[in-house]
Amino acid sequence: MRKKWPITITAIIIAVVIFILILRIYNLGPFFQETIIAGDWEFATYAGGKFYNETAFGRLSLTFDVNSTMDSQVYMLSQQNKNLPVTSTSLIRTSTTNCKIDWGWLGTHNNYAFLTWNGTHWIADTDNGSSTPEKTTIDGYLPSTDWRKLTIEVNATQVTYHIDDQLVATHTKIPTGELQFYGELTSIGNAAKLWIPSHNY
Repeated sequence: MRKKWPITITAIIIAVVIFILILRIYNLGPFFQETIIAGDWEFATYAGGKFYNETAFGRLSLTFDVNSTMDSQVYMLSQQNKNLPVTSTSLIRTSTTNCKIDWGWLGTHNNYAFLTWNGTHWIADTDNGSSTPEKTTIDGYLPSTDWRKLTIEVNATQVTYHIDDQLVATHTKIPTGELQFYGELTSIGNAAKLWIPSHNY
């Protein structure tokens, strides 16, 4: 009888491990979706007038953390340039609304497609190099109250912005040239954190 206990305990441990693995595959929670691509990003922080570059390592999730110094920031920049069409989907959440977020596609010479949180609203902001951007102010979707799914799609005819799978803006100024994905968190007076458990592009 005593010899059965180790077998039983082992069987229970194996069953628990299998159960956890199944949950990881089918769990709809944010931390079990796409992973951040290893070695594909440049990271930097800015504080006290200096940039501090960091090496990108693969992670299942990322946390941006800025202190309460005005204009302190941290950003990530993809190391891959892409031509149209481009699409990105990210899951993010912040510790406070009192921050600034720039999230989207960045080119050269005022070519970009961004979702920007300005502390009060989301703004869909697009430019094709004209320096007269097309903008849409979006109410609701506070990033600090729940996980927010941000999707930006750019093709040859339009730029569409979705938040939580809802279409919130459609623009017709199309960024040209190669684009990189860019994300930034900036302090506007309070310490802030930005969590990114899921991102693909």
